[in-house]
Amino acid sequence: MTPQPLWSKKGLLTNEQISNFTVGEDPLIDPNFLSFDCWGTMAHVRQLHHLGHLNQQETREILTLLGEFVNQFAVHLPDLKGYEDGHSFLEIQLTEKLGETGKKIHLGRSRNDQVLLAERLWMRHSLLELHHDLYVLVQQLSSLSDRYASALMPGYTHQRKAMPTTFGFWVASYAEGLTEVLSMGKDLYRQLNRSPLGAAAGFGSPIPLDRPFVAELLGFDEVQRNPLNVMSSRGRCQLDFLHWINQMTHILEKLFIDLSIFSQEEYQFVSLPDAFTTGSSIMPQKRNPDVLELACGRCSEIRGLRITLENISTGLSSSYHRHSQLQKFYLVRSFGLAQAIVQITPELIKHLQVHDVRMKNACSPDLFATHETYQLVQKGLPFREAYQQVGDQVLNGTFKAQAPEKYLHQIHLDFSHERQLCNQQLDTLHSWNNGTRHHLEILFTQLLECV
Repeated sequence: MTPQPLWSKKGLLTNEQISNFTVGEDPLIDPNFLSFDCWGTMAHVRQLHHLGHLNQQETREILTLLGEFVNQFAVHLPDLKGYEDGHSFLEIQLTEKLGETGKKIHLGRSRNDQVLLAERLWMRHSLLELHHDLYVLVQQLSSLSDRYASALMPGYTHQRKAMPTTFGFWVASYAEGLTEVLSMGKDLYRQLNRSPLGAAAGFGSPIPLDRPFVAELLGFDEVQRNPLNVMSSRGRCQLDFLHWINQMTHILEKLFIDLSIFSQEEYQFVSLPDAFTTGSSIMPQKRNPDVLELACGRCSEIRGLRITLENISTGLSSSYHRHSQLQKFYLVRSFGLAQAIVQITPELIKHLQVHDVRMKNACSPDLFATHETYQLVQKGLPFREAYQQVGDQVLNGTFKAQAPEKYLHQIHLDFSHERQLCNQQLDTLHSWNNGTRHHLEILFTQLLECV
């Protein structure tokens, strides 16, 4: 038997076709939020007990059952087909098992702030997970950078040779860029870490609530105060989260494109691991960089998901609109794609073959023209005259550079110091992540403790 919606009343029947349309993809998306809905409900139940609306026995029964649900959901997510959404599923399950006690849990809240809380907890948890995965990748990049700190290679602008660099320096650019994204993640966590519970449907609750009490139970830094702003901020918080993911994939996309180019036969600076390539059904010699190409495609998809979410969530008046239901898909999909990309990339970096001799041989003499120009400047020649003199030599074929190794001491003089600072920042961010996750684990354990 299909459960009736929580809002159903006698004489108010909904056409099945209309019902399916309004329910949409919630039965597929909401399982992602169920555990977080349980945690949020635990805190709300403790608040109701704190305010005298639930007695000790009722509170203990609800918390015990919610704890069992969390353990079950960690092993197997339920099928929500037939339910309007995950929140309805949770309340119906509690009511079926606890009777009248289960009917009391929704006092003082709306599904509007209930989903906002579950979503906020999910984003917070997902951010920390992705933050850790990204840290593992940056570590792998840093290790590769250190191994090839002195491996000469051409540097490119406009996809043309420009100035000499090293492979380690090129890799370090991605390590530093992703470390900046890690730092952005810490800032984003602070922005997201505000409790929306108590906003109800956007105008607060008719009964007094202790919103700071709930915020503290769930590890929030503060309460998001104005209920109407809480409702209107939902899309902003989602877009901030997707913006952070897009910053990450924006950098990774460039890494994948660079590696695809550098692994071409014409370059052969690197060779991709076999596991990251596929063959051709007709050409026996081909090894195609399918993983890199699909990863780039996923990065483009993530950009599109953010744009679609922005289109859905903007152009609306204040308060709650049903449009918000559609936004959850783009949130979950973007996170899933980004995490898959970030988790496979360390394996790529770990098994990447670097051909340092090939890269050094690609450093043609004209690549060192700028360095020779500055050598003349150090001897007293004005820069523009030195520039013209070397430029003329390159044009008439008389320019001669020293052996590539002679320039190593001039290339990226502060590279070592930069890497040290980046590693220190990386360690600090990793410590923050570990400390935050440990703190939340303690809080969630305390939520389950008997009243």
